Amino acid sequence: MQGVDIPGFPGYQVTETGQVTSLRGRSPRVLKPHFATYARVSLRRDGKTFTRTVHALVALAYIGPPPPGREVRHLDGDPFNNRVDNLRYSTHQENQLDQIRHGTHAEARKTHCAQGHSYAEHGMPPMSCRPTARRCRICHRIWNARCRAKKAATANHND
Repeated sequence: MQGVDIPGFPGYQVTETGQVTSLRGRSPRVLKPHFATYARVSLRRDGKTFTRTVHALVALAYIGPPPPGREVRHLDGDPFNNRVDNLRYSTHQENQLDQIRHGTHAEARKTHCAQGHSYAEHGMPPMSCRPTARRCRICHRIWNARCRAKKAATANHND
């Protein structure tokens, strides 16, 4: 399968399916990605090594550079499906909502709060705009009571 040149990285090509090839050296070779959350490859330019995600390279080569404030999103929620027809540029918020919809968002998958209270049993409001602020209703009430007590103590101390 023939790839297209990766903008900004001469001597490298990427296919529509996410296979990255180095044309540098004596013969072309397919780069083996290393995996973390996403497939990544290391590319060299001007004597420096750059690590890039495969999906970002596919989008850059086939869709073009990202508009300001946009990032690559996987339409099917599979971070290893780097086919060009599965990738789009979108806002960070759209990407987060996709993760919640696909069930891959770490906070949205939680069933219990840090104190062990069940979200389902004690009632949990929908995902907040700050995922790290998720609390069950019991913990939220305790937190509010502590805040009110602190404010009262500070007000009494200043009098």
